[in-house]
Amino acid sequence: MKPENTFIASVHRMLAPPPRPNMNIPVGLKNITRLHKEKMHNTFRSGTADVWYSGRMDLWIEYKWVPRLGKKITPKLSPNQKLWLNGRWVEGRNVKVVVGSPNGCIVFRTPIEWLYGVELSDAQVLTKAEIARWIEKECGLAGSQGHQSDQDTSTPLSSTV
Repeated sequence: MKPENTFIASVHRMLAPPPRPNMNIPVGLKNITRLHKEKMHNTFRSGTADVWYSGRMDLWIEYKWVPRLGKKITPKLSPNQKLWLNGRWVEGRNVKVVVGSPNGCIVFRTPIEWLYGVELSDAQVLTKAEIARWIEKECGLAGSQGHQSDQDTSTPLSSTV
């Protein structure tokens, strides 16, 4: 398995488990209490973000893996990935890039950040568990799975933008 896929799987293991299949979950937006995640792969058209998450709100994440975080981190995105991410961002969709490393993870929230990078000294470096909690929050599910949310990780980015 590629390091990027191993990274994605390790973040997904930290997400709150879905309800048991025999649980009666009421239908309706206000009652959504679980996270749906779907890995995207299209051999005919590249560029789509790696994973789509859906809860009360949607989130698309393009994941990248680096062996270490340098002084400046700029995700290595293909031209099609840049086009897709920027296009969805302009449409108002919730798209992000997450760069992971053995030393932690950084979330890039805007095209300025994922195209031009951030200085490590300006970035908030998060653990995989913090990324998982942040994903749940971005999808409107924070606290719904019984997780403690003592630390606000809703804006885990650099302060440069």
